[in-house]
Amino acid sequence: MWTWFKRFLRRLWIAARLLFIFVGMALLLDQDHEDMRGVQARLLGATRHHSFNFVQWEVDALLSKARQEFWGYHAYIPEAERNALVLGYFDRKRQVFQLEEQIEAATGTNPAAVAALSQERDTLRAGLAEDQALVEHIIEGQVSAVLQEEGFAWLGQVLPPVTMRFLDIPDVLVVSPRHEIRQYTTLVLDPQDFASRVALEGQVAAALPEMAVWLTPVGGVGIYPSMVMETDRAVVAFEITAHEWVHHYLIFFPLGLEYLSRDETRIINETTASLVGDEIGNRVVDASIAPNWLLGGSICSLCQTTVNCWRQLAACRSRWIVRWGGGAPLH
Repeated sequence: MWTWFKRFLRRLWIAARLLFIFVGMALLLDQDHEDMRGVQARLLGATRHHSFNFVQWEVDALLSKARQEFWGYHAYIPEAERNALVLGYFDRKRQVFQLEEQIEAATGTNPAAVAALSQERDTLRAGLAEDQALVEHIIEGQVSAVLQEEGFAWLGQVLPPVTMRFLDIPDVLVVSPRHEIRQYTTLVLDPQDFASRVALEGQVAAALPEMAVWLTPVGGVGIYPSMVMETDRAVVAFEITAHEWVHHYLIFFPLGLEYLSRDETRIINETTASLVGDEIGNRVVDASIAPNWLLGGSICSLCQTTVNCWRQLAACRSRWIVRWGGGAPLH
């Protein structure tokens, strides 16, 4: 009975999300964005062919989540098998990244190797795409279980429910006045490779000579479901999923409602999400994943010592942050 009630709450939340999305789409389509005199108009003009299609992505993501929720079999998979599925998914993702590096190195010099490696990569990607929805749902459940233990549940259900989707994360274009460091506006664009990113930055800078522009990839985007970057490290996926959930949770409080109103609230909101996300992500690893599988003898790029599990890496990172006062990524 209790399990049925929790599933009912989750399905009711899915219906509410769909209604919210469709109402939002109607409002957006009814707005007039043709103010050709302002910065926003020139920015949209310079990036018109690169804008990320949120509506299409949201519809696809919600349909995928609804199929997994109503017809998925994740609830019947034993816990040990769930963990193995998650780790196997990230292991295959690591293989894909390694193959892409080999393809890039062989491009222009060894066409036969490029063809063979590309075929192997595409086969792996097809398997990953087939398992993606199931693995995402398992990750959502693992993060939800830790959040529930920490008291973020109402009637046995974490609200808002944890939901995420892996993708090649879009880029964010940040525009700031040249005379001060301030986020004037941002725009979400299709993901770009490095050369295309540099070219697009130059194009936007020419359209907005009075502004400074910066185009950068991000780890996640806090829409609903959360966008989480493709990664080959389980702990990173857990941390980003929890980070973006904190943004969803805070929207019901002044700190979330005022996110876009002032720079101070945005900074506090992001800092809160980072702190909570890192802690929850590490606790998910504690509760669900065999720690020694994550690193397996990686070398810290700062101190050149060997770390055999994520706890050693965290301790190493803490020592360097205290010593140097910085937070540069170690791996």
